[in-house]
Amino acid sequence: MLAGPSFHTSRLVYRAANPGADDAFWLDLFSDPQVLFGTLGSVPLPFGQTSVDRLNKYLGEAALSVIACLPAEDANEGEVKPGVPVGWFCLNKMRDPHRKTSFGLAIHAKHQGKGYGKEAMEWLLEMAFLRFGLNKVEVRSLFRALFRDRRPFLTFGVNPQGEVFSWNVPAQKVYQSLGFVEEGRKRQSLFQEGEFRDELMYGLLASEWRERNANKLKP
Repeated sequence: MLAGPSFHTSRLVYRAANPGADDAFWLDLFSDPQVLFGTLGSVPLPFGQTSVDRLNKYLGEAALSVIACLPAEDANEGEVKPGVPVGWFCLNKMRDPHRKTSFGLAIHAKHQGKGYGKEAMEWLLEMAFLRFGLNKVEVRSLFRALFRDRRPFLTFGVNPQGEVFSWNVPAQKVYQSLGFVEEGRKRQSLFQEGEFRDELMYGLLASEWRERNANKLKP
């Protein structure tokens, strides 16, 4: 019998992101100004209910949107149950007939630096290529249209103007470790902290992912 996907990895459990019910989580997640600065192409502004409402509208249109959680401490033996939220991950709407999409993710400030982003991204890419049958996943912004008022949003080194900041070396290393390839550079695309700075474009093909993850492919 063919086994389906798993909604947990070694340290994380993935549950659906619930519009409305998770509003307090979004406000807490995006309340750190340093986190916002690391992802915006402009001056970070406080993340309020207006931005949350726009995010909730988006969640209903995304191909996949989950909140990654630590396993619940009160789970019974052998039970997989979500506990404390660590971050949020999504695949944007598919672009047919091109069979490609972009992704977004956000890690809570107190849970950064623990490898949760990479762990969840490995799961997300497996969903993209094995379950959705995509040919390409790009590191692109999901929220240009949603946040035209320049409200801040976090997508793990991705910003509302697009792509990855050239100075965000940690994010680049994570993407590269997952197999993403640098595909281009937008020179002096953003004005940050007194200087114009570059943005980088990254992408990953299904063939590249399959070559790196042959052990995950079922006969």
